[in-house]
Amino acid sequence: MNRKEAASLARAAKAAKELLMPERFWSKVDILGDNECWPWKACTRNKVSGFEYGAFWLNRRHQPASRVAWELTNGAMAAGMFACHRCDNPGCCNPAHIFPGTSQENTADKVAKGRQVKGERVHTAKITEQDVLAIRAMRPPGKKAPVGLAASIAEKYGITKQYVSEIWGKKSWSSV
Repeated sequence: MNRKEAASLARAAKAAKELLMPERFWSKVDILGDNECWPWKACTRNKVSGFEYGAFWLNRRHQPASRVAWELTNGAMAAGMFACHRCDNPGCCNPAHIFPGTSQENTADKVAKGRQVKGERVHTAKITEQDVLAIRAMRPPGKKAPVGLAASIAEKYGITKQYVSEIWGKKSWSSV
């Protein structure tokens, strides 16, 4: 087989695969009732805080399965838009549960539904809720703390003086 024939065969195989793409995709989804979540049964990515988002290999990279589900049903999603979930189930591929939204809209939806990670559940948290209560208890009554107090507390907990001040003023850890 010469190079031209091999290229022709490769193009034909790619075209056949693209024709079968919807079938290939939906075979990886557990399609249940109209109002139920349709779980993704294949590869997952972005395993953050226990959430697993479906990943579908398309155009030489993993695509979010929920986005592919929405696009197969509704057409292409505008650039810069995310596939947001009404059901808050990252593995759901039911197009009725998915809506396009900006990053800001997706974050606002998360906050409105009370799913914003707070406190010690934040993966970068250096202190615990108990530490916050202890830091607040160390602040003497009155407007000004003695010079050096915030610095010594910051050093003890491995945080900055500014962060100690934010904890005292409840700008940080306001939920505690």
